[in-house]
Amino acid sequence: MLVHQELAVIIPCERIITQWLSEVGLKLKAEGLKISHSLYDYQGNVGCNFLGFYIRQFVRHSKSHGQPLTDGPNYNTLITVSKQSLEHHTKSLGAIIDQHRSAKQSVLINKLNPLIERWTKYYSPLIGDRIFSKVDFELHSKLRAWSRRRHNQKGKKWISKKYWSITKGESWRFCHQNSEGKTYELMKHQHIHQDLKLRTCERRSQKEYSSPSKSY
Repeated sequence: MLVHQELAVIIPCERIITQWLSEVGLKLKAEGLKISHSLYDYQGNVGCNFLGFYIRQFVRHSKSHGQPLTDGPNYNTLITVSKQSLEHHTKSLGAIIDQHRSAKQSVLINKLNPLIERWTKYYSPLIGDRIFSKVDFELHSKLRAWSRRRHNQKGKKWISKKYWSITKGESWRFCHQNSEGKTYELMKHQHIHQDLKLRTCERRSQKEYSSPSKSY
């Protein structure tokens, strides 16, 4: 990824990079090259994908008049998960579920949890609640389909009782308790994200509380 504020600098870089790659026996693919502006449309492109994030900017407008603001930066920066990363994650979750159609519920949970935890911890500092809630909803739908395939002669209530713990006033928990009393519970992206936010707030509060006050 090459970043520069001047288009006149970006364009010649294709030739320079192509020449450098040819010297080491490599070739730059045309489909792998894209020039984009973070704020304005350029050749149908706006914003960029970087390390699984999508980054772009929007012009700030006055709420009352709808005109671009002139005081301070006249744009807002949006950083969210890239469409490709979101699709890859949901497909990975779906692939694990498909690969464990006949496996025990505890085995499936143990396979899904590490992926859910890693992905959420990576994106949590910059992504809002809505994305994690959306992924949890899609995962729940996939698990409902998984459970119905295993018991296609049973009703929804029977299936729900077998694979989910349903407590009044709380969200459904996909979990299993074995004969020894050990409970396996599927993690939720939303819960991990909220827990990380809470820990961050607590650390900030502790840091502010422990900082020595300045005397004048």
